[in-house]
Amino acid sequence: MNRFATILVSAMLFGSIHCAAQEAVPVNDVPPAFIGTWRLVEWSATTASGDKEHPFGPKAVGRITYGTDGSMSFHLMDPSVPPFKSPVRALASADEIEAGWKAYFAYFGTYAVDSNNGIVTHHIEGCSFPNWNGTEQKRNYQFDGTSLVLEGQTADQKSHRLVWQKAK
Repeated sequence: MNRFATILVSAMLFGSIHCAAQEAVPVNDVPPAFIGTWRLVEWSATTASGDKEHPFGPKAVGRITYGTDGSMSFHLMDPSVPPFKSPVRALASADEIEAGWKAYFAYFGTYAVDSNNGIVTHHIEGCSFPNWNGTEQKRNYQFDGTSLVLEGQTADQKSHRLVWQKAK
């Protein structure tokens, strides 16, 4: 994947950017099943032509955490990136930095759940892609047995689907 496409996927992961002020989360409206840490089972994206792809490869790993206090964090990683040559992060080469940045996507903030419409909104305070700082990202959600499924569409018309299982 070329650099522009990788940045675009990272920048538009799940949907359009909506600026929003940080707001309090009505924790009492959150379904209890949301609360806790979830591990990624599968991340797939379907193109407008129906082709299915795995943006960070078929073995992508990740965690999403929803706290009782309304806080949340989201992490995705491609585990196939090799370790840097130096054990000192600041001494990484430009190629290592680029590979590491392209293979990791994360953000943190607060969240709100609209149970009537099946939407969870992530109010992003900090993100590895700075353009998302201070934005809202809305995801359709559903519980499928013991799984949490988050879905959304990107600006390049890819439909992303992330399946999560409660971490043990």
